[in-house]
Amino acid sequence: MSRKKVLANMALEGLRQRPQQIELIDYVAEAIKRKKILCVEAPTGTGKTLAYCLGALEAKENKHVIVISTATTALQEQFFQKDLVLLEKIHASKLSVVLAKGRRRYVCHARLYNTEPFLDDNRFTDKISELQVLLEKNQWQGEFDNAPFEIHPDLSQKISTDSSGCSAGRCEYFNSCVFYQNRRKMHQADIVVTNHSLLLADLGLGGGAILPEIKDSVYILDECHHLPEKALSHFAKQAAVMRSLDWINSVAKALNKAAIYILPKPEEDSSVNLLIKLLVDALQNAQQYLHDNRGRFIEKQWRIKVPEANLLETADTIIRYGLKISVILKNCLSKLDCAYELASGKNDKLTTEAIIRMHATLSFIINRCDNLADIWGDLIQLKEVNLSIPIACWFQFSNDRDENDFTLHTSPINVSKMMQDLFWDKLSNGAILCSATIRAMGKFNDFLRKLGLKNSPHVSEKVLCSPFEYQRSVLFIPQMKIEPSQLQQAKHLEEVLAMLPQLIFSNAGTLILFTSRKAMEFTLSNVPFELRKDILPQDRYSKMAIIKMHKERVNRQERSIIFGLASFAEGVDLPGAYCEHVIIQKIPFSVPSEPISQTRSDWLVKQQKDPFQLMTLPETSVKLAQYMGRLLRHEEDRGVITILDKRLYSKNYGAALLETLPAFTRLVNIPMADFLNHPLILRARRPN
Repeated sequence: MSRKKVLANMALEGLRQRPQQIELIDYVAEAIKRKKILCVEAPTGTGKTLAYCLGALEAKENKHVIVISTATTALQEQFFQKDLVLLEKIHASKLSVVLAKGRRRYVCHARLYNTEPFLDDNRFTDKISELQVLLEKNQWQGEFDNAPFEIHPDLSQKISTDSSGCSAGRCEYFNSCVFYQNRRKMHQADIVVTNHSLLLADLGLGGGAILPEIKDSVYILDECHHLPEKALSHFAKQAAVMRSLDWINSVAKALNKAAIYILPKPEEDSSVNLLIKLLVDALQNAQQYLHDNRGRFIEKQWRIKVPEANLLETADTIIRYGLKISVILKNCLSKLDCAYELASGKNDKLTTEAIIRMHATLSFIINRCDNLADIWGDLIQLKEVNLSIPIACWFQFSNDRDENDFTLHTSPINVSKMMQDLFWDKLSNGAILCSATIRAMGKFNDFLRKLGLKNSPHVSEKVLCSPFEYQRSVLFIPQMKIEPSQLQQAKHLEEVLAMLPQLIFSNAGTLILFTSRKAMEFTLSNVPFELRKDILPQDRYSKMAIIKMHKERVNRQERSIIFGLASFAEGVDLPGAYCEHVIIQKIPFSVPSEPISQTRSDWLVKQQKDPFQLMTLPETSVKLAQYMGRLLRHEEDRGVITILDKRLYSKNYGAALLETLPAFTRLVNIPMADFLNHPLILRARRPN
């Protein structure tokens, strides 16, 4: 469709042509035509979803599918239910769009009809029967998100599978499997809407295993600022110590069942029990070692920098016996494949179905064996002091379900090389990386570096102007006595408490964002009752319930105050009177307390680099922009942002942070009285 016709349709739908939106359509179309990677910051209000879709549809080759990846499944649903309707009207065509989700979001028919896993658990008997009936009557297609009732997590885990437990084309339910039905639709689709986690899973499998082939795809990575952390999470590994015994103790039983279909009986069976015992002994030794070192855990975590000799010895034993068991299982799996072909040739349906189930069981155990060996292998790597980029490694203590256990975690601290190898080097049709907030300290460098794109000649950077008139709103950084440094936290909170009654608007919505739960709870406990009765604190209710109650109060022209943490600093849409004042308790610095950040910080120090400048400050810059982004949601909105942290005017880095923030009317380092009497404040709702 011509651009002229698209713009005419936008006008027919009552959409005002924003210069930024037209600009983004042009940027996206040009990047895809030139098969480049475009990194574009498109502030709230630019209409980026419609723009990148129109640009991509205009420029892509007919044989290519547009793969849109966003941060969450909720945003996938939003695109499908809301954005797609408008897109089809503007584009004047019926588009084929497929929602792509992971296997665990769909029922596995084979598991649903295989009652063996439930023999010792009758909690879900009625629900299983109900789901079977719904499937058979075509009243449910098998997607958990669209189930007619809420499915308990324990049940969904039992009746779904992952790639290691899926028999794919061999499964008797393959043709009716909704996961594979969706996959088949993708190849004829105009647009596939997925999420970053599933995209990364597909890339980890080489591309084209879950989503369309990379060579056939044009990618749009929306909310791309989440991608570096999502990638770290995806490439991280974990394995419980004692809970691993659940699947280890099923090895002998699985092999004995498989042996029924294999002739001659596998010779390895006589030795497998000894290997299982040795592996169990090694894991019990690890458990005892960790119990003996509980004093070294800080908040249930113990980061391993250089493993001690006895831990290395235990790790080596776990790897050795884990891999030996894996080899036996893989040999058995290979023989099962032969047995399957033989039974298929005889049209022996009962045998083939039994072998398929055994195949899935063995594949699952092999996956766990290999993961166990891999993660303990990562721990052994830590003895190599000259690793180019270190691995974060830590044990997590848990006492869930009335049992004490430890889980070993490992994670890369940098995924740039992985992303290059798995994605960027294979990309052939262009990609758009888009979000409202990407730049740190005014530059794309930190984001591009994390994803392995910093020095790529294929990347172009664009920043769209915001449609908001920031100068109509106020950024207030009051004159304060106390800096919220480590030793002054309590005194700073007392100063914040004294200021809040003067800052809260009387009949509108206020959002107060805290950097820690401790600070939020302290403030909630100590504010005057007149304020406390109007506060909706995070954790007392669900996020959805808080927003609903808050809007109802504001609609009644009552005062409503949300107390929130970082989760309320993103993805919360409170336009107009619902949020006329955002108060930020202090600069949201990330404290390198969790193991990945600690390892990254130590690595930078070892290279004689400054973690604060290279890691903390860029991350804080992005966070602060996201916090401030809660105020203005529509072009007609106006309000106030207050940041209760004098370091923004007393420290050099504070001035650097301020330079990167939008051009609000700034009232910096001024007394409360001057703020209250400022013309923009007098025209707004007067605070109490």
